[in-house]
Amino acid sequence: MGTDDATALKPIPKAFGGSIGLANNHLSVPSQLVSMYKLPPKLSLCLPSTEGMKSYHNGDFRIGGAPFSYLPYLKDASKIFSSTP
Repeated sequence: MGTDDATALKPIPKAFGGSIGLANNHLSVPSQLVSMYKLPPKLSLCLPSTEGMKSYHNGDFRIGGAPFSYLPYLKDASKIFSSTP
């Protein structure tokens, strides 16, 4: 489903800080960083909490694998992440 011109041309919200390409190809930012720094080809994206939930952080984006620690979980949180092949 597409958008009309009025919707597509609305101003970007002030809270918007930028965008990043996450496609599964050699042009994506994660792929380039993995190649440049010889990191494991792993990515984690933790979205911020939704309204009404207590949030410990505003979200997180990591490239290169574990270990990860997030409050209040003090151990390697990568063990409890959901993953896709």
